[in-house]
Amino acid sequence: MKNVHEIIGKAVDDLLNGENSQFFSRELLLEHLVQEFMRVASTDISQEEGQNYEYAMRIVASPVHLNIKSPS
Repeated sequence: MKNVHEIIGKAVDDLLNGENSQFFSRELLLEHLVQEFMRVASTDISQEEGQNYEYAMRIVASPVHLNIKSPS
């Protein structure tokens, strides 16, 4: 199971090492996280990992993520 930091880190790595690595933005990162969430949600992931993906998307979408509460 991936934690929130691993989820965001992998998404950043995927984008920086992908075909369009010269174009990186918060919006692209969020779009990539949504696509990855949809992909893994169709598999057998735990409820906690699903919540971690949702939390990762909220962190990236929020301009100031310091006030977002962790799903625990």
